Order: sequence, then structure tokens, then C-alpha cells
Amino acid sequence: MERIACIHFPQWPIQRLIGQRPELRFQHVVLFHQHPQRGQIVVAVSPRAALQGIRPGMPVTEAKSLLRRAAPGKPVAREAFYLLPYEAGVDREALTGIARQLDTFSPLIGIDPQEPSASLLLDLTGLGKLFGDEATLLRGVREVLQGQGYVVEAAIASTVGAAWALAHYGMKGGDGWEEASPLIAADFDWRTFDTLPTTALRIEAGVCETLQQLGLTTIGALRQIPAASLTARFGDVIARRLHQLSGEQPETFQAVPRALAYHAEQVLDFPLRDQTTVLVVIERLLERVCRELQRVRQGALAWHIRLWRAEAKPLPLRVGLFQASSQVAQIMPLVRMQLEQHAEFDGLNHPIEEVAVSAESCVLLVERQGELFDEQPRTNETALGELLNRLAIRLGEDRVLSAACVSGAQPERAVEYRPLVGPRSVRPRRSTQRLTGDVLQRPARLLSKPLELAPLITAEHSRSRSAVFEMPSGFEWRGHSFQVHRSWGPERIETGWWQGRTVRRDYWRIETTNGSQFWIFRDLRSRKWFLHGGF
Repeated sequence: MERIACIHFPQWPIQRLIGQRPELRFQHVVLFHQHPQRGQIVVAVSPRAALQGIRPGMPVTEAKSLLRRAAPGKPVAREAFYLLPYEAGVDREALTGIARQLDTFSPLIGIDPQEPSASLLLDLTGLGKLFGDEATLLRGVREVLQGQGYVVEAAIASTVGAAWALAHYGMKGGDGWEEASPLIAADFDWRTFDTLPTTALRIEAGVCETLQQLGLTTIGALRQIPAASLTARFGDVIARRLHQLSGEQPETFQAVPRALAYHAEQVLDFPLRDQTTVLVVIERLLERVCRELQRVRQGALAWHIRLWRAEAKPLPLRVGLFQASSQVAQIMPLVRMQLEQHAEFDGLNHPIEEVAVSAESCVLLVERQGELFDEQPRTNETALGELLNRLAIRLGEDRVLSAACVSGAQPERAVEYRPLVGPRSVRPRRSTQRLTGDVLQRPARLLSKPLELAPLITAEHSRSRSAVFEMPSGFEWRGHSFQVHRSWGPERIETGWWQGRTVRRDYWRIETTNGSQFWIFRDLRSRKWFLHGGF
């Protein structure tokens, strides 16, 4: 008998986004897409936004009005609210990565074709006994996903439709993503599904709305209607879904293609205690993996070396690269540095019994044509990559970063720092934007946190009615006084209400009498002056 598992991620677009940006976990987050007829439509909402009555399918304007009514008497700007575009491709790519992580539980894993995609389908036919029983297998899948911070709802049934219906509508979870015990249906029984809503049949939302208007809100009520009547009104979609649910009509799903694994390992004839000999074994395994990568013209951005030790936990080594490579001469020095500075390596007390090497994040290598008058066209680029690789080994990949501009009006939040080395790395893009003659262009050096200044106000200036809006004659900073010689501005910058408390500032570019140029602003709320950068 066929056995199918459905792993459902409630509000998957939100879960995926929060996994990348943990600061959004307890905020109002609404994802939307542009509908050709209806305009901006809500696709997914966070649990906190759902408590305000915001639901997928409603217009964005209605969601905004619900937020304004959420806290009467309080300014909306004080409520953290994020209105972000829905990225279907990114969500599906993330699900594909999760599916490949679960290949130890099933050789056939697919993604639910329903949009937006939020579920995985696993073919578990004949696999339950290998794990003891199906409950143990499903528990293992949930533990893997929960360990990565995901909330899942799972079910096993004899058909794809039955597993999907139980995972989505047979669980007791709510908008807050409370997890419930998985459901395992041994044999198909209509009594299990008659109480479920018609949306559990995976039919279009418009058809479900029409059925609800006719009073047909459950599968049981729908089955009381003659099939010919349903076909005449809605076509064959309802009859087909009912037959797929019960198994009368077979249904298959497309499995995610497994990623090619580049791996080599060796069980040693006798334990190794000498670090030099261990490096020789690692180098031989690297050569084997690199030959496989070179055969398909690929390189890896990350290399994993695992050393199994006697009477101790395995020792993992990881080498991230700035540029994908399949050259042993480039990888081996980094492995040697990693092993030499690893404090847990102790060959005398815990000799090495087995060594494994694997390549991760493999990409197609780019071939470039040589230049006519340049004997070494890529020398500088290669040297930069080697420098970054060594810095990542010494300092850690999370400390070798590149600044990337992001959309945002608030200057200190308009940049993100991303790793340059490893599979999560990003390449800095060369900007083609040309500088203009605008005197209010951004400073070359921006402080991550603005520093408060003490303005110098003359007696004549303090008696002026417009003193609160004018540029002071000077300011004090770090024990030194600076007199303003020239100034340009103001340039007003305000943030959107959906980013939390509104920030309102007037920026000025000033030149002091000693020739220094600064970027300062006045906070329009507190009326205080701050230094934000220099030119």
C-alpha cells in the first residue's frame, strides 16, 4: 500500500523571512503581491499581524486600516509594521534546499505544486520498518526541521490528497503556529475527511467561495450532491479531487532532483597520531574530489573535512572560499591552517581512525578569455581571493564582510554587511553610478551611530525667533570647538510609518574654518544636533 507524508510549513513565506531576519519575529509583517486586477493583495502574515484580523487575500489598504484600529489612541508609527513584497521564487528555492536535507528519510521528495508553495511530499512506501515504524520516521523528520527553527505540521496517509488534507486541516495548530501531534491514517475512511472544509480538496479559491455561498462548507456535504450536478456546474475538478483523495484515481508528484554529491572518505588501516600524516590523507581525498569537479568544470565554495577520532567526538573542519575552486594547491594550505589552529586536535590521546572530505555549494566555473597585452590578467583577483580566504580562516567567515546597499531612507540602516567567503557569500558589485555635482551627496565616512553635538549659540542668535530652525555658528565635539564657515541644506529625511517610530531629520553639510567638512543633522523631535559623517 502506498504511503505518503505531507510536511506543511504554516505561513512558509513568513517563516522563511524570519529565519533570515530574526529581528522580525515579534513584529507585524505582511507580504503582498501585485494582482493584475485587484492591486496589492496580502499573501502571508505573521502571527502578530494575524491577531489584528489581517488575512491572506485581503487588499493591502484594508490591512493598513486594521493596523490603525489595532491600538486606539496610540500613534500607528509606534507599532513596528513591515509591508514587504512576496518572493515566490526565493520561497520555492528554500523549500528545495530543505527537501534535499531530508533525503535520508525518503528517496522521493517533492514540493507541493499549490501556490504559494508551503509543503513537502515524501514517498514513504515500505520505509517505515527501516526506522522502526512510521511514527518514529515522522518524528525524526520533525526533529530535523525543528532543530533549524521551523514550525511544521505533518501527516501520513495512503494518498497524496489525504496526507495533504490532514496536514493542512486535520491538525490543531492556530495562527500562532502552535504545533500538534502528527496524524497517521492507516486506511482511508471517509468519516475522517467528511468534517474537513472543502478547501482541503485543493480546489480553487473561487470555487470554494461559491460552494460556501451554496451552503456546501464540508467535504461530507459536498459528497451528498450528485456528481453529475457538480460536473455541470464546476467541471470535473471536484470529482477528480474526490477520487484522488480516496485513491480511486492515482496521483503522483514530481520529485526534487537530488544534488550531486562530491564526497570521498577513507577508513584507515591503523589510527594516525601525527598531524603531517593526517594532512597527507586529506590531500589525497581532496585530489579525488577535485578530479570529479574538474570533470564537470565545477568548483566548490566550501569544503568540509571530518576526522573520526578514537573515544572522542568527530572533529569537523570547514574551509570557505571567496571564489569557487577545484584546485588542491589553493585548498590545501587553508586546510593546513585550519587544522593547525584547531585546539581540539590531539593525535596522541585521540588518534584519527577515519577521514572524509566533501564539497559544498558547487557552481560552474567561469572561463575567461585572455587579454592580448596582459600576461597575467587575473593575478590581482586571485591574490585578493587568497587574502580573503586566509583572513576567514584566522578570524572566522562571519568577520570577513562586505557592505551592500539596501533600500532605506534612514542612512545608518541603508547598508547590510554580508560575508565574502563561503556558500552564503555575496560578491560586491561595481557601481556604474557617476557622481554628480550635488553638494548634498552622501559622505565618504558614515558613523554607524550618530554622535550628539553641543551647538555653540551666540547671544544675538539665541534672541532670534528662527533660532530653532537655523544652523548654529559652531559646535563642540570631543573637547574641541569648530566654527561653521559655510553650510548647505537642509535636506529632510523621514522614514515610513511601517518601519516603526518615524524618524524625522534635517541634514546639513558644513565646512568649518579649519577646512573640515561634516554631515550633521537636527532631530526634529528632540531638537538636538548630531554628527553623522564626514567628507
